[in-house]
Amino acid sequence: MLETNYINKEDELRTQLSWFISDQTQLSKIYRRDVEELKRMQQEHMSKLDINSNPLSFDELIQKQINKYYHYRNSDDDEEDDDQENLEHEGKLINELDKLHEDHVLWLKKKKKDSKIMVPITERLRMF
Repeated sequence: MLETNYINKEDELRTQLSWFISDQTQLSKIYRRDVEELKRMQQEHMSKLDINSNPLSFDELIQKQINKYYHYRNSDDDEEDDDQENLEHEGKLINELDKLHEDHVLWLKKKKKDSKIMVPITERLRMF
């Protein structure tokens, strides 16, 4: 009986293992195909870059770098303006939150005071 269980279990595991190996083989084929496809796409992209590249003169390259510099410098100025607006907005938000906090503290103090008043009343009612 015990030997039969081992044989059955071995057959079951063998079939599971064969399915697993089959799945892994299929996945490896898919992976290889995808890698080949990516290599092909990369080659196409590189060939397009080679075709579209036109050699620039040294003066044109320098002018291109100067234009980039001014573009980034101007974009930094725009960001500084945005930063100033963000600081003003944050200041307003902080003021609103401080006011909410103060209101909450006042409410808590009132609630605590009300509970102090209520305790003696409930204790008096227990006495009767």
